[in-house]
Amino acid sequence: MNYIPVNRPLVSDSDIASVNNAMTAGWISSDGPLVAEFEAKMATLFARKHAIAVSSGTFAVDAVIESLNLKSGDEVIIPTLTIISCLSQVLRVGAKPVFIDCHPRTYNVSPDDVIDAITEKTKLIIIVNIYGLTVDYNPIITEARRRGIWILEDVAQSIGVEYRGQITGSLGDFATISLFANKNITTGEGGMIFTNDDQKAEVFRRLRNLAFQPYRRFVHESLGWNGRLTSMQAALGLSQLSRLKEALLRREEIAALYNELLSSDLPVERPLEKTEYSKNGYWVYAITIEFSRFKDAHEYIKYLDSNNIGARPFFYPLHAQPVLKDFNITHGDLPIASDLYKRGLYLPSGLGTKDSEIERVADFLNKSTY
Repeated sequence: MNYIPVNRPLVSDSDIASVNNAMTAGWISSDGPLVAEFEAKMATLFARKHAIAVSSGTFAVDAVIESLNLKSGDEVIIPTLTIISCLSQVLRVGAKPVFIDCHPRTYNVSPDDVIDAITEKTKLIIIVNIYGLTVDYNPIITEARRRGIWILEDVAQSIGVEYRGQITGSLGDFATISLFANKNITTGEGGMIFTNDDQKAEVFRRLRNLAFQPYRRFVHESLGWNGRLTSMQAALGLSQLSRLKEALLRREEIAALYNELLSSDLPVERPLEKTEYSKNGYWVYAITIEFSRFKDAHEYIKYLDSNNIGARPFFYPLHAQPVLKDFNITHGDLPIASDLYKRGLYLPSGLGTKDSEIERVADFLNKSTY
């Protein structure tokens, strides 16, 4: 029986042709017109003045944080239920992360919890949309604007999803996305930064390109990284972007099929369909399970794997990451995220997942004991 991966990207003939055309034309590095074209079209999609293509979503977050010149003692508010990419550069620059627990059904932070955590030392709030649902932005942004606090949106998991009629990524001071293989638009690896700030956009372009100076190449007044996106990746991204609406529709179809096929008798909580302010974009089909036979989600994932079905756990909470000890940062328990990590997982739901595979997964879950 063939293995069903948790994510199979959808790569079309037009994607392959687009990359082949770039290679045939000799555009294989970050030079040339394709990266600029991809940036321009993504800026339009995200209703932003600038889109800066970079090598990963992690680099995108790192570059934004680097540009803010945070100092020791400055505080950064971060959801605990997210990937460590949102935390790493905060620690590297010596700022203090302030972790926020999540809602048990949306998996996102609540505005009240974020606002209550703001102090005079708060310099940045990182908003992360988790698994396809959005944060309730407006109360957070209103308070941040009043107090002069930067807002960074990480919308890697909500590309193309709207909040109250506005596309996510268009609301904060900055936004970042990953273009990894499991995203609604993929370049294999890659990412992008969005902003309306001309000066910051130029900083991001320098940071991704070893901080070269346009007027004196190989003379460096500051340090940067090699964080460039290649033209081959941009060619793939342009082709993928042209099918974003289809990708979003396919996400909905996958979720609807799981909802139809999974028995209502299972001790399984399905993804929330919508909130007052946003529809679920179903970046993944995320569920939580009340276990009795299995110790936790990780044990059950191993069981699924042994039966040729891929699955992934929810994020390990940032506040509990062992690496924090190296930075002398401690934090009390945030119980909701900790509980979700034990009970949460997501099922095969990549854009390339076949209906027959979803049927097989649902049939297996319906026959499982938990």
